[in-house]
Amino acid sequence: MWACGRELFSRRSSTLGQGAQHILQAIRWIHDDAQTFPKFKNELRRLYKLIHPDLLHNFPTEQATNLRSFQLLQEYLNAARGRNTSNRYSYHFEFFIKDSSDDETKHDNALQRVEVSLPPPQVKFHPQRGAEMLPGTKVAIGKLFAACGLSSQVGQGWAGDDRVSLSDFLQHASELQRKNAASVFNCEHQVIMVRNAMRMRTGVNVSFLPPLVDSSPESMEALEKLAQVLDRCIDIRLSGFTIKISDCYGVDALGNLWIDRNDGAESWIQFLRQVDLVDAADRKIVAKNWRTRESEVAKAMQVAVIFTHSTLAVTPAYSLFLSGMVEGTKIHGPIGAGKFKELPIRVAAATEVFDLQISSNHSSGCSVDKDTGAVVVPISANYLVVSRFISELGHEALFYKRKYEETKKKIEDLQVQARKRLKLRHLFFDPKLSIDQQESACARLLRSVPEFSRYTEGLSLMISDEYRLPVSGSNAPAYLKWDFSISDL
Repeated sequence: MWACGRELFSRRSSTLGQGAQHILQAIRWIHDDAQTFPKFKNELRRLYKLIHPDLLHNFPTEQATNLRSFQLLQEYLNAARGRNTSNRYSYHFEFFIKDSSDDETKHDNALQRVEVSLPPPQVKFHPQRGAEMLPGTKVAIGKLFAACGLSSQVGQGWAGDDRVSLSDFLQHASELQRKNAASVFNCEHQVIMVRNAMRMRTGVNVSFLPPLVDSSPESMEALEKLAQVLDRCIDIRLSGFTIKISDCYGVDALGNLWIDRNDGAESWIQFLRQVDLVDAADRKIVAKNWRTRESEVAKAMQVAVIFTHSTLAVTPAYSLFLSGMVEGTKIHGPIGAGKFKELPIRVAAATEVFDLQISSNHSSGCSVDKDTGAVVVPISANYLVVSRFISELGHEALFYKRKYEETKKKIEDLQVQARKRLKLRHLFFDPKLSIDQQESACARLLRSVPEFSRYTEGLSLMISDEYRLPVSGSNAPAYLKWDFSISDL
């Protein structure tokens, strides 16, 4: 049914001029599975009917503008498909929309002018399916649709209409990084200078969360916007705080202020005027105190380190736990008479121990993390419970810790070998990957040196769980899936 509809649509469009060919080609790029992406194809067709250049034959200037935006839309969709290595920092679309009910005798004021700027599309790669749209790109295209009066809800994803080989992916990544190199160097230095100037002038530290990076033009634009915001908020005492430019608003457990990069200056100002800075300052103090206390308690217990995540660390229960460990060492002395100075202790909530499914048959609720060798203790445990467990199973924990460190050292050596033999500029691992996945990826890279080396010289790679091209205008690496197959080359 969809095939018939597309044929009829193609016949009708063949008489409509050059503009139709651009959008028609864009539509053909969408995967043919209607269940995969019905919304996108529907809205793209509706957009086509609204802004087709042939509808504006009485307005030659506006007709030429629409045609240019058609061509730019083709380039944008090409980039989203992974076949365009353009280093544009943004895509600026300008369309003139004429209501179909308007007759041809109406003047220029019958046209509605729409302008939309979109960031470069972010691409996730799959060797068999090609490029797939990431959430940020879906939101951006939805913004274009909404500006033209269409639905902003874009489907779950789309793919190229043919297979993209791993060699194509690596060549595209190399070309993008080469084009990015010069602009990134200048942008990165500008970002550093502006951040330093902002810190000296206002006392505010600024950091970026993905997808923003220190070297991107988008980060520079965000900094400039923040500088204007701070100039309008001189009556607010923000000195000493860190502002994280992210995708939401709030105050984290460390007292950092989060602002949404997608909003305008007025929204940022409103948040900074409404946020409870007293509470944020208290969180900063608490965070500083628990870090210091963790170090002091670990030293008193004669273990390597005591740690937990920030959400649990700022709770009164964690403070009571640390106090209990200090009192215990005063009464009973260090754990194991100082035999476990290399042992890390991780404190977890009872629900975390259950959710992580850390195997333990011990009645105390304590366990050994066999991946890292850390002793995991519930936050409710007292000193004697922790001490007895470590005395009983501490040597087993040390065995797993040393095994973990040996494996990690082995992976680091393999990582260096792979980087040198493939002549990579950088080789990173996504923190989400397990040790086994990292080791497997290194082995695959080394086995693939004869086939890969022609594509990888000077390339920066992040070994991850997906394929993704570098973001245009940044120094971000290309993402290579850890279990890639050489047959995809």
